Amino acid sequence: MMALVWFAPERLAGFKQQIVALFASLLAGLMAFFLTGDIGVERSWLKASGGLGAFGLILLLWPHLVSAPPSDIYRLRVIVLGPRGQPVEDAEVRSTVGGEKKKVEGGWEVDVSAGSLSADHKVTVYADKPSAFQHGYQEVTLDKDFQPVVPVKLKEDRSAKVTGRVEDGGGHSVEGARVWVEGHDSEAVTTGPGGEFALAAHAALDQMVRLHVKKSENEPPAQDQPAGRPVTLRLERP
Repeated sequence: MMALVWFAPERLAGFKQQIVALFASLLAGLMAFFLTGDIGVERSWLKASGGLGAFGLILLLWPHLVSAPPSDIYRLRVIVLGPRGQPVEDAEVRSTVGGEKKKVEGGWEVDVSAGSLSADHKVTVYADKPSAFQHGYQEVTLDKDFQPVVPVKLKEDRSAKVTGRVEDGGGHSVEGARVWVEGHDSEAVTTGPGGEFALAAHAALDQMVRLHVKKSENEPPAQDQPAGRPVTLRLERP
C-alpha cells in the first residue's frame, strides 16, 4: 500500500493513475475486511461494511494522498523516426506553440504551458533532418494526459518547385525558350514574355537540381540551381 502511494504517482499519468487508485482501494478494502474478522466481530454485514468503507475512502481520498504532476505543463515526449521506421537522433524538433525543448534518451522532451494553447488544445510537432532533406509532422490534442508520447515520422519532401527567368548574355529576358529538369524533359515548359518559367523540381527545398534551357539551336550546358528559390538561367552560346 505504501509503495503504491509513494512510488506510483511520479511514474504514471492519465488513466493509469485511475487504475492504480482502483487497485489501492481494493487492497485497502480487503485488508479492512480481514482485519475486522480477526478482532472477533462475528457479523458478516459489519465485516463487509468495513471493507466497503475502506474501499470508498481510499478511492475518494486518492487525489489528495498522491502528488500529481503539475497540471499547467504538458511534457511532450517526441520520438523521431526515419522513413524506414528507424530512430533518428540528429533531427531538429519544434512545435507550433514553441515550448522549452531538451534532448532526452530516445528522443526529445518539449515542455508546453497549458496557457499557451489554443481553444482546441491542438499542437503540431515538426521534425526536420535538413542534411537528408527529410521532414515530418504530427498533430496532437493535449487533454488529460500531461505526458503524451508523440511519434513523428520523417519522409523525403520532393514537392518544391523551381521558378525563375531566362536571360541572354546581355541580361535581356528570353521568350520562347524551353526549360526542363534533367530526367523530366517531358515536363518542359516554355518561357513567357518576361522570360519567366515555373515547373516541378522533383526535389526538396534547397536541394540542387540540374536545369536545361534551349531555344532554337542554342543550348548551353546544364546549370545546377537550388529548388524552391528564384533562379536566373543564362541562355548564352557555349
